[in-house]
Amino acid sequence: MGIGFGTLIKPLCLKPVARINGNLFQVRSSFMQQLLSLFSYCKSMTVDKDARVILIERRMLWVWRRRWHIPFLRVRRINYGFSDSFGGLARAALEFYTVSFILIGPEEEFPLFSFVGEFSEPATWDDVLIYGERALYWGSEGGQAAGSREFVLLLQQFTGAPLA
Repeated sequence: MGIGFGTLIKPLCLKPVARINGNLFQVRSSFMQQLLSLFSYCKSMTVDKDARVILIERRMLWVWRRRWHIPFLRVRRINYGFSDSFGGLARAALEFYTVSFILIGPEEEFPLFSFVGEFSEPATWDDVLIYGERALYWGSEGGQAAGSREFVLLLQQFTGAPLA
């Protein structure tokens, strides 16, 4: 018996880690995301409700850092996107949730974080019946759907920005 594609993908639910510290909402790339990039990439974000500002830092290729200071007034709305990718013959799928800000002055999309993991629902009952034991993987949620929703709700709560 071989290992199904879902078994391999399940531990690779990629989502940032977040914490709330008083009026600060802090988010950063997870250890797994950093490991997969050989620690060459890391993104962190702090939403300061009192100062009404968002601080974002991105490190690329171990040494190049870029920092952004975004006042709440520049945030027009929060953009919450979804796409999926089917794995062909393996019949597995990945879900991709993306969260970004739509900024004003000038209007632009500013990507924040992505949430990636195994598809959380069976595509059809035929998939469950035909692939038997694979059904155990289809019905289990990787955490990316719930994690991205919770992230968006907290972002709305801290910034007051509407959801697109």
